[in-house]
Order: sequence, then C-alpha cells, then structure tokens
Amino acid sequence: MTTPSRFEILAYTGGKLRVEGFEMPVVVDLAGLTAEGSIPITIKHDTGDATILGQTDPNAIINDGACLMLGGAITAQPELSPSVARVIAMAANGHHWQASIGAQIEESRDIEAGQTINVNGQDLTGPFTLATQSVLRETAVLGMGADRKTSVTLSAEAILTLKAEPMAEMKPEADATTPDDFEMWSASEDAQAALKNGYAQYLHTAAETLETASVTEDVTPGEELDPVVDPLAAASTEPNPADPMDDPTKKKEAPNMAAMTVVDIKAEVNLDIKAARKQAADEVRRVGQIRALCKGDETLMAKAIEEGWDATRTELEHLKRQRSTAPAGHVVSANAADTLSALQGGMLLRAGVRLDNPVFASEMGIALGLPGWLRAGLNTDQRQKAMEAGWKYRDMSMTDLCKAASSLDGNRSQHLDGSNQGFIRAAVSGGSLANIFTTNMNALMIQKLQESGDSTMGWTREADAANFQTMDRIRLVKGGGLTKHKRAGTADSADRSDQIESYKIARYSQQFILDEQDIIDDQFQALKDMPDEMALACGRLRPDLVYSILLANGNLTATGAALFSASQPAGIAGGSAQANLATGAALTAATLQAAIAAMMAFRENGVGVNQPATHILVPPALRGTAYNLLESQNIAAGAGTTNAGELNPIASIQRDDGRIAVMTDHRLVNGVVDPNTGTAYSGSATTWRLVSNKLPTIEVAYLRGSGRAPQVRQFILDRGQWGMGWDVNLDIGAKALEWRGFYEARA
Repeated sequence: MTTPSRFEILAYTGGKLRVEGFEMPVVVDLAGLTAEGSIPITIKHDTGDATILGQTDPNAIINDGACLMLGGAITAQPELSPSVARVIAMAANGHHWQASIGAQIEESRDIEAGQTINVNGQDLTGPFTLATQSVLRETAVLGMGADRKTSVTLSAEAILTLKAEPMAEMKPEADATTPDDFEMWSASEDAQAALKNGYAQYLHTAAETLETASVTEDVTPGEELDPVVDPLAAASTEPNPADPMDDPTKKKEAPNMAAMTVVDIKAEVNLDIKAARKQAADEVRRVGQIRALCKGDETLMAKAIEEGWDATRTELEHLKRQRSTAPAGHVVSANAADTLSALQGGMLLRAGVRLDNPVFASEMGIALGLPGWLRAGLNTDQRQKAMEAGWKYRDMSMTDLCKAASSLDGNRSQHLDGSNQGFIRAAVSGGSLANIFTTNMNALMIQKLQESGDSTMGWTREADAANFQTMDRIRLVKGGGLTKHKRAGTADSADRSDQIESYKIARYSQQFILDEQDIIDDQFQALKDMPDEMALACGRLRPDLVYSILLANGNLTATGAALFSASQPAGIAGGSAQANLATGAALTAATLQAAIAAMMAFRENGVGVNQPATHILVPPALRGTAYNLLESQNIAAGAGTTNAGELNPIASIQRDDGRIAVMTDHRLVNGVVDPNTGTAYSGSATTWRLVSNKLPTIEVAYLRGSGRAPQVRQFILDRGQWGMGWDVNLDIGAKALEWRGFYEARA
C-alpha cells in the first residue's frame, strides 16, 4: 500500500451544525468565514503534536460561498504517531472519515424560529445561530462530524479540485456527469488529464472499498442504487487487465461502488453550478437596480456596472452628477430609513466622530435621542449596515446633502427651479436635514463631554429633583452606642436628631445658529464647532457650581458655621470645638498625615466617624507634590530631610485605608464665577483639600427624567433670519450637605 501524502477534505457544506456550548444549531456564513494560510488538520480536534495530520496549502483552500473545501499535504509521520497511522490505515481499508471545522466566532446573531434566510446558497429556517464573521483555526478528521455530508480523501498525489472558474465561459446546458464535461470551465489539457487520472484513481479506490466496507447508513439494505457511468469507458477502448474496473467479473459492481464512495463528484459539481447560477441572478438584480437609479444616464450606468457599485453607491453618485440640474434630489432609496441612517453616519464621520464609540449607548445617548442604529450593539446588522453606508456619504457636499434630505422629505415642488438655494431651503424646512444635523450635534457633544472629563466626579454625590422648587435634604445624625441592658428591663431609646440643608435646581441654557450662508458656502466646520462649543459650555456648568461652593466657603444651615472652619461643633457634650481648617499648612508629608488623622477623628453626637480620606483636591502646581507624597514607597531626599530612604508612612496608610485619588482643576487657582449668582470667587495656588466620599459632601441634582444630560432642541430661523438653530438647556443645582467629609489646608 502506498502511503498517502495528500488530503482533500470537503470540510463544510453550509448547513446547520450541532455545536457543544450552543443551545441552537449553528450555521457558519461562508461569506464571512476567513480561511487563509496553512491551517492545521487535526485528529478529533486535538492540537497536540502527535495528533496533527497535516496542513492546508494556501492556494488549495476553496470557499465558493456554498461549501468549504481544503487540500494540502500530510506532514505527519505515521510511524511516530499511532493516531495518524490509524487514520491512514483505516482509510486504506475503506473507512469513511468525516470532517469537522474548528472556527473562532467573532460576530453572530440568532435567527428566530420560523424565520427563513438565504445563507450559503440555501434557504435555512430558524431557530439557529448564524456566525456572520468567523475565522477558521483548524479542521479535524473524525469518525462522525456535525455535518454528515463532509468527507476526507487521502491520496498519493493531488487530485484536481472541482471548482467553477469564470462564469462567462460556462456552457449553460452542460451537465457535469463525467470528466469530459469539465471542459465547460476551459481547463487546460494538462488539467483535464489530471482530472481524468484523479477520477480513475477515485473509482479504483471505490472498488477496493466495496470489498472491505459495509453498506453506509445512507443506503437502505436491499435498495437498488442508481447506476453511475464510468467516464473512462468512453475515454479509452483499450482494456487494462491490472485495473479491477476492466475485470468482467467486477464490472457489474461498479455502479454500487461508485454510489457508495466517499465523495459524490456529480453532487459537488452541481453545487458549484447552483452557486454560479445564484451569483449570475444576483448580478442581474444589481444591474437592474443600477439601470433604474441612473435614469437614462448611460455613462454612469456603464461605470457603475463595470466597477461593481451597489444601489447605495449608485444613488449617491447620481446625486452628485445632478448638482447642476433640477431633478438631482429626487432619488429616494427603497428604504428611506436606511438612507437617513447612511446620511447621518456620513455626517458624523466627516465631523470626526467615532461611530463605534460605546458612550452612544449610555443613558446620555438615550436622553439626547440618538438614533437607534447609533445606540445599537456594535455587532448588530443595523449598526454595521449604517456604518458601512456612512463611509460612502462622508465626502458629500452640503448642497448634495440638502438634495438627498429634501428627497427623503418628498419636497419637490419647492425646488423646481433647480437652484442650489432652492434645494437648501426645501431641506431646511423639512425634517430629514434637521434630523441629520441634530444627530451630528448630539453625538459630537456626547463625545466632547466624554473627552473633556469632569474633575468633580467621584467625590460628589448625585440626585434627582422632581421640579424646580426648594427641596430639603434631611440627614439623621449618628446615634449613641448600645447601653447595658438591665435584667427584665427595657432597652434605652436611641437619641437621634436630624439636620436639614435646602436648595433647588435651576435651568441654564444657550442657543447656537447655523446661517443659511454657511450651508451655501459648504461650511461643514460650523457644524463641528457648534457642538464642541455647546459641549464645553455644558461641561463647564457642573464644575463651576461645585467649585463655587468650595471657594465661597459659605455657612451650612444646620451648624451656622462655614463649610471650612476651625470652630466646628464639638460633636460631644462638653467637648472642645473641632477644626476642618488649618492655616500655615503647606502641602508636606507632615501636614498631609495630620489632615488624614484629623478627618478620621471627627465626631458627631459623641460617635467617631472614623472615615478615611478618599480624594485630595490640589491646584495644578501641587499635583506633582501630591503624587510624590502619596505614591512614593520611601521618603524622598530633599532640603531639610533627615530620614530620606525610610518607608513612606502615607503609602502604608493607603494600603490599609484605600488609595487617595489626586484631583486637580484650574478653578482651584484661577477662581470661578458662580453660575447661580454671578459672584466671582478667587482661588489659591497653595491651598489644598482632603475629601471623603464615604460621608455626605456636595450633592449635585438634576431634573428627574432628563437623563442627567443636556437637552437639545432644533428650530428654523424666520423673521429676517435664514437657516436653522439649536438651543440647549441643563437643569442642575448643587449644595454642600456636611462639613465632616472635608478638610482644607492653607499655606
């Protein structure tokens, strides 16, 4: 027996697979399967050295959209691997090995029960999981695969893989029954000869298989099989005594042998023909769509067909070519929602927005009314389709955008003069352009807010307000400890009281205008600058309110004392006043340790709060000093330092109590104007503060139902103005609730 050196595998025929770990069958979309390079061929999906049979040749991987075929060399040495030796020996004895693909699924979606889709050239009905994007990592040889139509052939030399070549050279009426019929693919004489020789060897192997193999499970005992004609009978009239097919005693067995062989060549070729026919039908449909969209423009139609444009690309190019004529904006996609999504995506890409930004799916994205496709999961068909279409629209001019938008609105009578200004005014008065521009504004604003950050996050608290009226924030003070219980006595009542701080939210607003002249002048930059300015204005509001409270150092209602004071309530009957304000305390290791200790020792109603600092607020000039004090493992050498090199105790304190985060903001040194009162407060380059977010600090409240986000509204300019505008409002307020969560140190 000649040891085989090659393999040919029909690895997947495009149907449903039962895969461990999936509740439903899995269908691998061959259009989204990446299969490249030298792919390992394993035994039973075992990737150990002793169970690798071989690897594919990069040019012998054939994925025609209907099935996956692999060819390559057997690189294993049977004498060194019992598993490989067993596979080869059993194949020589006629065993029908099957195959199973091992693919890494990168994107998938579920097809619901009863839903039918066309995939891999087949109409498949759910429920099943469709792997839309996957990568072939390995393919296994095993006794029974998830796809029972798969097969593995081992041979001493390569067999020409049956695959259709250019469709234009196909004989439309050909029926690939014998190797002679494969001339429909215009194969070379050498290729045809190789095919015939391979087929002869194929039938020869089938004859040997019959002697050792039992009837397969696909053949009912006693069933008469359809005869299969030996294609070599017509190719050669000379008998070959060495060939069992020329043995008169075995000729009658040939039909059964061929029917039971591992690979049904005719079925595979018919599968290729079916795929080719489907491809031809798809091309006819594409050309028909292009013809309808080009509306008699033969030059554009020829270019679209030649370069393989789809309907969306053709529609866009037709709009561009019609800029100087009246009918330009009249083309409306068969699916207006898809066209609107594509235009929105194109505008966002032009403005530098990342369409895959996860912040769009946040509560703020919902509150600002971003379209569903932009908030949908990144791997959903809706999101992917809109993102891909958006790339085709990203270079669209402002005028063409107005033409497309007015077409979506159905506004035709308003621009019969064919002028660009007519299209622009029709689009501005409609809803589609406003939708596109507003989506652009909101997405840019969310992205800018995310990029700019907020130094008040983390150490302040958030709440929702039902309305704009004054609201009371009631807090129970800490109660006393447990008292010793007398036998048969009654437990003592806890001595509790409450403290109240009151405030209310207010509405803050601003408006931005896009003049019609900017649209005519193709000023896309205005549409990028406005949301940036809007985002910066909204992003400044909350920090301005919060830092105004810190720098104003106003009195708390509950205590009558300032937020930072050296004479806070004693916290215990007969005790001395407490201090959360220190002067002459520049930021050093000693002053920082003293502040941490003071905060831990604060008392309320005789009870120690025992809460560690969580944040340190420093002006930009002290940022480096703060990091050095908090994160150095040893005390750094410096002027006046006598114990440099010793363990930094502040680092050890943080290991016990939790890390102290460094927060900085320019307002701490530059000062701030209170948006609520208009009062200006000055900052300091040397004052620093500790905060514990484990205690009440400053509460920031938003109007309930606003998503704690700005609200944007679009309007059309009139009464002597031309264009469109947007106004934005943010309903917000802030108030300090308690002093024990703060400590201020002034140099």
